[in-house]
Amino acid sequence: MCVVTEEEIITRIREFHFVAGTDLPAPATEAVVEELEAVVGLAMPPLLKRLYLEVSDGGFNDWGNAYPLTREDERCCYGHGPVLQEYLWSVKGKVDPDETLPVPGFLVPFAHMGCSIYHFVDWSTPEGRVWAIDADAGHYQLPLPWPTLGEQLVNDMDKVASGSGQRRGRLVHVLADPNGNPIEIQSAHDGKSWTVIDLRRHPTAGSPWPAWSVRVNGPAPRSTEYTEHTVTITPHSRGRWWMDLASPDSWL
Repeated sequence: MCVVTEEEIITRIREFHFVAGTDLPAPATEAVVEELEAVVGLAMPPLLKRLYLEVSDGGFNDWGNAYPLTREDERCCYGHGPVLQEYLWSVKGKVDPDETLPVPGFLVPFAHMGCSIYHFVDWSTPEGRVWAIDADAGHYQLPLPWPTLGEQLVNDMDKVASGSGQRRGRLVHVLADPNGNPIEIQSAHDGKSWTVIDLRRHPTAGSPWPAWSVRVNGPAPRSTEYTEHTVTITPHSRGRWWMDLASPDSWL
C-alpha cells in the first residue's frame, strides 16, 4: 500500500462521502476530546483526533459506523456511543451486551462492525493500531490486515472504488403496509424519506447478505430535489437497513 499523508486521508474521506451523498455530522469540539483523553489517560492518536475535529463527530469511515464522541446516534453506529460510554463499558468487560470480555484500558472503542465484532484503536500507539474483538468468540485479533487506522480507512475506500466493497450511504428504516409490502424508506437520522415505487432482489450471487434494488421517489443524492431513482438497500442491524445512495440509476 502506498504511504499517504493525514491530509490525503482526510481529503479522500470528504470526497468519498460527498460522492456517496452522506450527510456527515458536525465535527466534535476540543473540550470533548480532552475529556475523553483525561479518562483514558492517553492522548488520542493524531489522525483520529483530526478526523473527529475536522471531519465529523463519528460516521466518517466507509461503513459510516465510527462511534461519535458526544451523542448516541443510531445512524452511524447501531445505537452505540458516545465513545466515553462505550469505553467505560468495555474496560468493565461489557464490550457486547450479551458477553463478558475485559478489554485493556489502552484500547478505545472505534466502531461496531455488526454481530459481535468490534473495532478498537490502540491509543498507546501514535499511528493508532486497530484491534478487532469478537466478543462472542472471546478473542482478540492483532494486527488486522491493515494494522493502522489510516491504512484501514484507505483500504476500505479502495475496496469500494475498485468495486470489491459496498458503499453505504445511510442507515434507514423500511416501513411496510399491513400486508408486509415496503411502502416507504425513512432516514434514521435527518427526517428524509423516500416513497417505494417497486423493488427487486439485487443480483448478489454468493453474498450472505440479501440486497434489494429499490425504485424510489425522494431526495436525490447531494440534492434536495425529489426525483425517481434507484437505490440499493441491505439489511444491517436491529431491523434497520443500509441504503446506498450512490447506486447507478439503472433498474436491474
